[in-house]
Amino acid sequence: MDKLWLVGQWTGDEVGECAAWEFQGIFKTEERAIKECRTYKYFIVPVFVGEPKPHTSEKWEGLYYPIIR
Repeated sequence: MDKLWLVGQWTGDEVGECAAWEFQGIFKTEERAIKECRTYKYFIVPVFVGEPKPHTSEKWEGLYYPIIR
């Protein structure tokens, strides 16, 4: 499966708030995705083309915040 990198921005004010986020883009490389992160609230996560996800909430494997890492 082809791996892409999704960039999102967490929209909560404090840690522990309901997890809401805004889509910022999808990129072919992790390095390019990192360059799109503007503040500590931006995260990246690998996604795979054609990989179905469960219909329930779950932690996103591989998600991290590059600016606070």
